[in-house]
Amino acid sequence: MPSISVSTYSFRGRESIPHFIAFAERLGVAGIELGTDAHWPDALSSDDRAAIREAVTRNGWTLNIDYNMKTATLDNFDDARVQQGISELKADLSLADELGAGSVSVRVGLISNSLPDNLDEVRRKAQTSIADALREGLPLAESANAYLLIENAQLRPLEVLETYDQYNQLVEEIGSSRVKFILDPGHCHTFTGIQDGIDALGHNIYSVHFHDNHGERGNDEHLEFGKGTIDLNTHADFLRNVPGMISFKGWDGTDEEGSTVRSLDLIRGILGS
Repeated sequence: MPSISVSTYSFRGRESIPHFIAFAERLGVAGIELGTDAHWPDALSSDDRAAIREAVTRNGWTLNIDYNMKTATLDNFDDARVQQGISELKADLSLADELGAGSVSVRVGLISNSLPDNLDEVRRKAQTSIADALREGLPLAESANAYLLIENAQLRPLEVLETYDQYNQLVEEIGSSRVKFILDPGHCHTFTGIQDGIDALGHNIYSVHFHDNHGERGNDEHLEFGKGTIDLNTHADFLRNVPGMISFKGWDGTDEEGSTVRSLDLIRGILGS
C-alpha cells in the first residue's frame, strides 16, 4: 500500500512549515511533499529544515521534494541555463539527503516559448540536456538513498517529452534503477486518458500525484478531488500497488485545509485504507 501524503502545493507556499507539519500530523498521513518554490533549498530557513527533518523522523514519514526544472526552456540552447538547472537539481538532492527524503520529483518543462522552425533538433537537444542533468544528479541520489522521479506532463507540442514513448526512452537511456516516474493522472486525463498513461508508464511508476479536472484538453485545473470528472475507482487495483507515495496536489484558495481533508478521504476510500 502506498504512503498517503499531503503536499505544500495545496497551500501555495503560504502555510508556514510548523503549521503545515501540525496539519499533516492531525490528518494522520504517512508522508509529506515540499511542492512549491517557497520550499526550495534557497528559500528554506535553517529552522524550517530542522523542523521538517525532525517531523519526518518523529512520524516515520515518507518525504518527496517536488523540483520544477524551470531552466529547461532550451530554445536558444543556452548552456549556462542548462548548467543552472543541473545546479538546482543537485541542490534539491542535497536537501533530500539532509531532510531524509526518499525521492525528488522532476517536471521536465518546455523546449521553447513558441514552436521553433527546427523543432525536432530543438527537442533532441533538450532531451539530451535533461538526460545529462539527471545523470549528473545520480551520485547525489545514491548518497541520499533517494529516487529521481520524472512526472508526466501534458502531451503538448512544446513539451520536451511529447509522447509516452519519449518518457520511456529517457528512463531507458539513463539506465538507472533510481530513475522512475511519478504519475500525474490529471495530466493524463486532459489528453489520452489515465489508463493510457498507466499502460505506457506503469512498469516504472513509483509514486502518484492526484488532483481533479474536467478533462478539457490542455486545461490542468488542479481541483479538489471530486470536483472534476476523474474517476480513479477503475484504477484502484493499480493504485494500491504503487510502491511510493500518493499525494494530493490540488488547491482551493477558499478552503485549503478542507479541500485537502476531503480529497484525502476520497482517495483513502478508493484504496480501502
